[in-house]
Amino acid sequence: MRRHTLLFLGAVIVPSTVLVALGIRTLRQEEELAERRMNEEKIRVVGLVRQELLTRLEGIGLRAASEQITPRDRTVALVARLNSGRLIMPWESSPPQREPSREFARTILSAERQLHQLRDPKRAAAHARAAALRARTPAEQAQADLLLAASLSMAGDHQSSREAALRVLLARPLAVDEYGVPYALYAAQRLRNDASPDDKRLILETVSDVIDTIWLSPAAADMVVALLATFQTGALHSFASSRAAELEQLEGIPSELPLLEKSSAPAWTLYGSSPWLLGLTGKRGDPDRVLIAVRAREALDAVNLPDGARWLLGTQAEGEPLGEPFLGLKLSGLSGPVPDGTGPRQRFYLSALILVLSVTVLSTYLLNRDVRRERHLTALRSQFVSSVSHELRTPISTIRMCAELLDMGRVSDERQASAYVKTIVGESERLSRLVDGILDFSRMEQGERTFHFRPVSLAEVLQSAARQLEYQLAQGGFQLRIAVDFADARVRADYEAVERAIVNLLSNAMKYSGERRDIDLSLHRDGDHAVIRVHDYGIGIAAGERARIFGRFHRAPLPDGRVVPGAGLGLTIVDQIVKAHNGRVTVESQPGQGSTFSIFLPIHEDS
Repeated sequence: MRRHTLLFLGAVIVPSTVLVALGIRTLRQEEELAERRMNEEKIRVVGLVRQELLTRLEGIGLRAASEQITPRDRTVALVARLNSGRLIMPWESSPPQREPSREFARTILSAERQLHQLRDPKRAAAHARAAALRARTPAEQAQADLLLAASLSMAGDHQSSREAALRVLLARPLAVDEYGVPYALYAAQRLRNDASPDDKRLILETVSDVIDTIWLSPAAADMVVALLATFQTGALHSFASSRAAELEQLEGIPSELPLLEKSSAPAWTLYGSSPWLLGLTGKRGDPDRVLIAVRAREALDAVNLPDGARWLLGTQAEGEPLGEPFLGLKLSGLSGPVPDGTGPRQRFYLSALILVLSVTVLSTYLLNRDVRRERHLTALRSQFVSSVSHELRTPISTIRMCAELLDMGRVSDERQASAYVKTIVGESERLSRLVDGILDFSRMEQGERTFHFRPVSLAEVLQSAARQLEYQLAQGGFQLRIAVDFADARVRADYEAVERAIVNLLSNAMKYSGERRDIDLSLHRDGDHAVIRVHDYGIGIAAGERARIFGRFHRAPLPDGRVVPGAGLGLTIVDQIVKAHNGRVTVESQPGQGSTFSIFLPIHEDS
């Protein structure tokens, strides 16, 4: 056992342990390498996305610095100037208007006084016409026409009032007041209540033109939303509403300026609930920089992302930061699936590990089974040697005792002398059968046992087997009843082998007969088989023992736990002999009711 264990440890366990350790280490290295490659790929993709987005935003910044961006560009929400730390909105930086002439100012003031204070619309209309004649700029002209339209409307001349408002509505370029509200929007408000279909079309065209050409101030955006809500214009109204909502977050922009200004390079940061990407053109210290508010959704959707990647515009903890110069912008879905060891190489290593472990476990099991079997066989051999020694010692002792008595001349009675001689002959035959059985078993185990087949009369074989056991049957007080129902049964068989099989069954019946000393030996036909049956009325065989009784060295125990003397080879020899004759052996038994062993041998008609 110790030698087997050491050999197994050296030949299987140690190499298997080394291989398993190397395999696990290789798998871990593969996982680390895959994770490193995944991180490198993630960094590469983030760099490409960052560069593409930066290129797009830098292009917008260059166009904004050169004043090439207009409100028509829906990607840009706002372009403002940063002058000496003060943010100047686009509606606050329109070109300065010329000072109105004294005549125009006096005339327009007089018209307003006549309309609003004196409630004299006719005189107000006259003064408004005079002011229109003195107007030198589009803004002055629009102001005079709007005052004229109001005066004529109050005077009841609605047609002339409409014509004056239409002149303001259609005037180009669009003029704005000091609040950044185009005068055309005031005219559209005056026309919207009783607008004809043509008026409605002109109003919508003008409002669309305003949205595309002028950076709307919050007041102008509110007016546009109110106008478009009147006409229920769908998409245009939705855009104007979102634009008005965007402008509500203008108040918080100054708080973001210090973060953008202190960056040495142009930086972009997410800002607002309707997210903008805020950025400053130029470098820190430039006196006149441009603030750009880019609509984040439009700008980011234009960037090509890998499959599964998406932008994170909130404050989520997950995601991969885009890094400088983008503050607060993240990408998710770049990591891909976590390496799970299911690649081709990982599967190969894992299969090899499983194979090594399986071989180790199987080897352990087989070794343990073989060692247990060897120990069991060693115990059986030891028991066999002890049993055979006992079996040999008994007839030898009997023969020696009878021979000594005869030799010493102590037997004067002829009948007693004859009995001693018969005892010597019987014990000699018993000893011969025991030795022949052991030799037969040995030859069968080694595959050297040869059988000589010839036509055999089974009835004669039964009689010969019974004669061999006459002495033992008589000594044990047994009565053997022979019944032959198939007297002409002839088979191709080895006479001596079949005889030995029957003798072994009869010997087995005598050992397990118990108190009743009757044994039945019969021969009959069952289809194309001749059947030899040996039936005893002894202790029977338990169900758990029936499958084991034909094994080597096995002896079924008695009910009181004692083991019947013998070598445990009788039924094994019977089974091998019958199989060599293409037959089979069956057993039927119930504990306490005896056992019936049946030998089925095929009948050949040419026999």
